[in-house]
Amino acid sequence: MRYVVRRLSGFSNVWWSMANEYDLLWSKDTADWERLAAVVGEEDAFGHLNSIHNCRPFYD
Repeated sequence: MRYVVRRLSGFSNVWWSMANEYDLLWSKDTADWERLAAVVGEEDAFGHLNSIHNCRPFYD
């Protein structure tokens, strides 16, 4: 994941979407999503937008 983020972050039209309906993927909890988003934030030198899509509860 680190390599992919570093490689793609050089493009201006990148927007990171961590998950589509994150709350339906029961194998991961909020701490997992926070960790993955932190890795993306660390590796993206240009600070592109990062989002996560929900189905039921909103992600804060």
